[in-house]
Amino acid sequence: KRKLDAAFPADAYMSETHLRFMKALITRKSSALTPKALADAFDELESHSFISAAQAADLISTLQSSNDNLDYKYYHVICSRVIDKWNMTSTAHDIGYCYHGWSDGVDGQRVQEATRTTTWSWRSDSEIRDFMQTHVFSADGRYWTAGGYGETHAEKLPQFFTAYFRRLSSR
Repeated sequence: KRKLDAAFPADAYMSETHLRFMKALITRKSSALTPKALADAFDELESHSFISAAQAADLISTLQSSNDNLDYKYYHVICSRVIDKWNMTSTAHDIGYCYHGWSDGVDGQRVQEATRTTTWSWRSDSEIRDFMQTHVFSADGRYWTAGGYGETHAEKLPQFFTAYFRRLSSR
């Protein structure tokens, strides 16, 4: 998992400023904020709308403190935007982990597939990012879950990840 973490630098994830904005939005509009409106707020950030598992846990906690009966769709909106899916937990991400997290047990194969080209050959950081783009953040990615885009309102994520990937590759 450290190999996967190393493939994504800190600027792959939402900035602290954007995270504070999202938390303030959730707090201010908690009763009127629909899952689609939350997804739209993420989409306004374009390629800066991806979050870490820790940031997702923070946003979920903020939502839970504002809502007694949180609609499962919020979990899908938030957790579909997590890059480091291997760092998600059932405790912090609730139902979002079930659909979007990579566990050590069942999804251990995903972690291995993302980090290795063969049993004996490790992927480079660039190859790992390419794997994530092809298999996770693409319209036909085989690890795209939660019934496609419907629950996540993430139609633009493949385009945003491509822009992020291009930005990172140009360094």
